Amino acid sequence: MKHILLALAIVFSYNAYAKIETNDTQPQPERAKCQKDKPIGPMATVVSSYDGDTILVKWKNENYSVRLIGIDTPETHFMGQTQGKWGDLAAEYTSKQLPAGTQVRLELSPSICDSYGRALAHVFKGNLHINSALASEGLAANYCLYPSVDHCEKIGNMAKKAYQSRKGMFSENTELPYEFRRRVSGRTPTSLVGNIHTKEVYGPENQERVDFFNRVFFSPNKPLPAPYHRVD
Repeated sequence: MKHILLALAIVFSYNAYAKIETNDTQPQPERAKCQKDKPIGPMATVVSSYDGDTILVKWKNENYSVRLIGIDTPETHFMGQTQGKWGDLAAEYTSKQLPAGTQVRLELSPSICDSYGRALAHVFKGNLHINSALASEGLAANYCLYPSVDHCEKIGNMAKKAYQSRKGMFSENTELPYEFRRRVSGRTPTSLVGNIHTKEVYGPENQERVDFFNRVFFSPNKPLPAPYHRVD
């Protein structure tokens, strides 16, 4: 009997966690896992959006989650916590720009997929670059992870303008989403951080030496690509 109750508790905990992560009480569409040897796109059809920087698309009759790269929108549900209205507003913006049935073009990252089975991409609706538009509206911080560096300088410049004009999330000094996740989960920085303009790279403990809108992050376990170089 104890084993049965334990099993039921595990199932319940898993379902509750899944509900929080999807932030939706409706059944979620089945999705296929992104495969590096079978990249999706370039054209796909929007099925729905999860939050500001994650959408679901249909490609060849299968659904795939797509993480918009180069940006990071405020969290709507992370370990039971939220970043409040700015996460909701970012999600609303993406939902309005990309309603179900919208045709989009996916520009995939060199990495193609992440560890969660999501495709990694810049998303275009016609000539509108959704990733950049979110940063321009102050609804996303730039979040450049090597080797996905295409458009990073442009997105960083848009985030800088939004920050300087105190637009969107920057009007209230909202915590950067990746710093929010780090704090909530109790993790310390591990990535090297570079300046996309000067190509100078610092250790994790010196992240603040690079303005957030100029940052590009690197794995500490891989050689830095030229012309990036350590200076600390």
